[in-house]
Formats: sequence, C-alpha cells, structure tokens
Amino acid sequence: MARCAAIASGKNGLEQIGNIGRAYFRFSEEQPNYFDALTQVSAFIDTSNPDELTMELATSGDQIMRSMVSSLEKGLADGSLSPERVANPAKTAYYLRGALHGVIMQSRLRTPVDSDYPEPAEMVEYTLQMQKRALAP
Repeated sequence: MARCAAIASGKNGLEQIGNIGRAYFRFSEEQPNYFDALTQVSAFIDTSNPDELTMELATSGDQIMRSMVSSLEKGLADGSLSPERVANPAKTAYYLRGALHGVIMQSRLRTPVDSDYPEPAEMVEYTLQMQKRALAP
C-alpha cells in the first residue's frame, strides 16, 4: 500500500522513484523485524523447490520491481530522467534498490562509537538525493 501511495504522490517519474525509496526506508524503520526477515529469506531463497512463502516473496518483489520500472519509464517519457543515464529501466531499478538497501543495512549497524556517522534518515535522504542527481537530465 505504501508503494501505491508513493507512486501516486509523485508528480513525475523521478519523484515517484524517490518516494518509493522513502517508503522502503519507512518500512525498515516501522517494521524492522519484517525487514530483517525479508532480507534474510530473500538472500537464501531456494528457487529450485519454492514453497508457498517463497512464491509470495518472489511475487511481492516482482511487483515492487515492476512499479519501479514503470516509474522509471514514466520519468523517461516525462523528461524527468535522462535517457542516457537510464538506458535500461530494469537494470536501473535493481541498482537503485540494491544501493538503497545497502545504505539502510549499513545505517542499522551504527554504534555509539560511530559519532561521525549520519543519522539513518539523513543518510537515506542523502543517498536518494545523490541518486536523483545521477538520474536527472
């Protein structure tokens, strides 16, 4: 549901992609146990003999990727994304998801000793802004 709201609230493809990223971060903050479980399960999915849960996870992941690709295609059509930088929307979607997931995971490892490490929300927003600059014309 957050994914649908994230897409609907974006006036163009570039905004939609940023909103999807923010929704993903909110999910990691609001449902940390589910986020961890999904991270662990998706890393060790047995695709040779999938059970019902595996199929549900795969379907959910596919829906999210299709939404991201759709937003990237919209951004190419509306001019908010550079066709040179988003030459392949599917590969771009995988890159964006992987990069943001890595930042979220890294920010969760923050310790009191890491006094120079930004707050997680600040680091995620910085990452989204860097991605925005990299994708915009």
